[in-house]
Amino acid sequence: TSAHRGLATTYHCRLVVNGGGTLWLNGPVDFEGNVYPRCGWLCMTSAVSRVFRNGVSLKNSRVWLADGTFSSGFLRVPNGGNALGLFRQTGGTLSNGSDAPRIGESDKSYGWYVLEGGTANLGSLILMGENPGSYGVIRQKGGLMKSYRSDAGGTLYIGQKGEGLFIQTGGTNYSYVVTGGQDLRTIIETGKARLGVEFGSTRIKAVLTDPAGNPIAQGA
Repeated sequence: TSAHRGLATTYHCRLVVNGGGTLWLNGPVDFEGNVYPRCGWLCMTSAVSRVFRNGVSLKNSRVWLADGTFSSGFLRVPNGGNALGLFRQTGGTLSNGSDAPRIGESDKSYGWYVLEGGTANLGSLILMGENPGSYGVIRQKGGLMKSYRSDAGGTLYIGQKGEGLFIQTGGTNYSYVVTGGQDLRTIIETGKARLGVEFGSTRIKAVLTDPAGNPIAQGA
């Protein structure tokens, strides 16, 4: 377990976090190189700014943002194939640069972004399940998610070439949600959505899919 506290520090380097344990960033930091957590936790719990100019790529690791500002040039959850990644936000502000964040990037990669509180400014495009064999999940329980392209809403792309799932049970989301190249409103209004219902169990379960079978919504 390692901790950083104190005055703002600029690091002109690449940070690679290998192995287990926890890296706590409780003070302001400014990384000009890439940040690569490669197992364990990267935790930010104080109301200060952390700047990752190039970007942050997770591989079999997790990030917890509870307070302050997390500013990154790009975000990969996880990076590369055969990997897991989790980004959990319970507070603070997540600000991504011009490069689209990837939740589930490559073959056999599984990425999760969970928004429970705070604000997520994710740019004009968010990719979930970017490439074949990848799987990305965004679950919004609270907070505010914004993805903007000029004055129009940005795009939350579910299952670009892989598989994706978006679940919203709380909070506010200003993104256009797109699956299979069409926005969800068009799919539903034109009668192309499919509803599956399971009967006979303690709780009735239902899932709404697009024409390709990608989940749009689910509940019980």
